[in-house]
Amino acid sequence: MDIRRFALWHRSSDLPPSLAPALEEAGFARLWLGSATGDLAAAEAALRTTTALRVASGIVNVWRDDAATVAASFHRLEERYPGRFLLGIGTGHPEATAGWGKPYETLSRYLDVLDEQGVPRRRRVLAALGPRVLALARDRSAGAHPYLVTPEHTRRARAIVGDGPLLAPEHKAVLVADPGARGRSAGPRCVRRTSGSSTTAPTCVGWASRTTTWRTAAATGWWTRWWRTARPTPWPTALPRTSTPGPTRSRCSCWPRARTTTCARSW
Repeated sequence: MDIRRFALWHRSSDLPPSLAPALEEAGFARLWLGSATGDLAAAEAALRTTTALRVASGIVNVWRDDAATVAASFHRLEERYPGRFLLGIGTGHPEATAGWGKPYETLSRYLDVLDEQGVPRRRRVLAALGPRVLALARDRSAGAHPYLVTPEHTRRARAIVGDGPLLAPEHKAVLVADPGARGRSAGPRCVRRTSGSSTTAPTCVGWASRTTTWRTAAATGWWTRWWRTARPTPWPTALPRTSTPGPTRSRCSCWPRARTTTCARSW
């Protein structure tokens, strides 16, 4: 497995100081940081402790951090670590954000400000799931970073954005020696927390579905769709494994055996 084709995803809030250097030493080229704050402090820490690792925010929530502040943070990182940071923005989940509404229009206005503040289109991506926002990501950014999706969704997303733009989907991986029943049972527990949201549920159970009343069914359906196309793959031995989960963390009880990976086709 060529690990340079993949990136690792980790929450910004609990990023271990040793993780970014360990990833770079193991051969990974990219790190995505979830739930990033507008000051991009976690991204700066990862850049500071590495020499060539590229870091992306996956994502900065547009409801929580204004575009001018985020643009200033981007330019600070660009000045200190030129070419190594990619700005990912998105609307997050309505269940976790007060005042959430009109995501397409909000993203468009946010991008307008980023344009005014000089953030290049090739250095930003959108958290895009549905066809409309995927098209917006294609037209006004470097591409899309869909979260919690299946290979089926990725194929459809690629058809919308085309061959040129970046498509960096977040796909789940279970790191167990036996990929049978143990892996199947671990998956739904890990994705249940977000699979029932009104933004991710449609990609878990079907492109056009809009129901949000069956979190467990959505999680199981997502995992079944993913598992049909999964293949056992050896995990890079150079990546350290500690009692604190390495590439990713979650409150899910199964998490030391599950990791989140993001495929990176370019950037």
